[in-house]
Amino acid sequence: MRLILITQEQAVPDEAIACRALFDAGLQLLHLRKPAMQQTEMAAYLAAIPPVYHHRIVLHDHFSLAGGGIKRIHLNSRNPHPPADKELIISCSCHTVEELEDKTNRTNLFHAKAGIAKKPAVSMNLTTHMACSSAVPDQVREQRMVSGGYEYLFLSPIFNSVSKQGYNAAFPEKQLISAAARGIINPKVIALGGIGKDNLEQVAAWRFGGVALIGNIWGDYATTGDIRGLLKRYKELQTICDIL
Repeated sequence: MRLILITQEQAVPDEAIACRALFDAGLQLLHLRKPAMQQTEMAAYLAAIPPVYHHRIVLHDHFSLAGGGIKRIHLNSRNPHPPADKELIISCSCHTVEELEDKTNRTNLFHAKAGIAKKPAVSMNLTTHMACSSAVPDQVREQRMVSGGYEYLFLSPIFNSVSKQGYNAAFPEKQLISAAARGIINPKVIALGGIGKDNLEQVAAWRFGGVALIGNIWGDYATTGDIRGLLKRYKELQTICDIL
């Protein structure tokens, strides 16, 4: 099962050093989510991480910084549309099963019409070619945006969040079981929210293809700067994911 790490929202001293250590330890994808960070600050953050790891970074903000080795962006409520002039790999957040199903179905429909996919497009690793602008109506822009498919989709919150107080589980177990049975939850859907070693097996049983973690890996790093503890938490959870 895939493990994805998301950064903490707040500024953290020497976080880029910690990210490099995590990449050195084997981390495959880091979602850089810093809503309050200015573009110049984010550019400096990225510059502090060796370029050899840039292809493992996913931007949630300041998509204009994508390019070179940085090829991944994550669409969200702050930034719902990709840039028009870049060739990127896209993931996206979903907060209801209906939204997840809609994004999957529209992506699959495009590929069925184009005759370029025999399997659901959302389960494919595809680079998306963008051709949208702010002048294009949202519906048309969305149709174009999904034309190459999402590499994966987040669904959250699955359990009560560790890092966001009051961000509680939104899905009854019966709903998740039903979504899995219908293929809405599939190997390209990533579970987010309150996930740790005690519930990873349950997430796998619901047929998620991976997990996105924040608090259960970062822990107290923001206050202690304890890289050894950070790496220990990461390796422990990564080992469990590898088994599942």
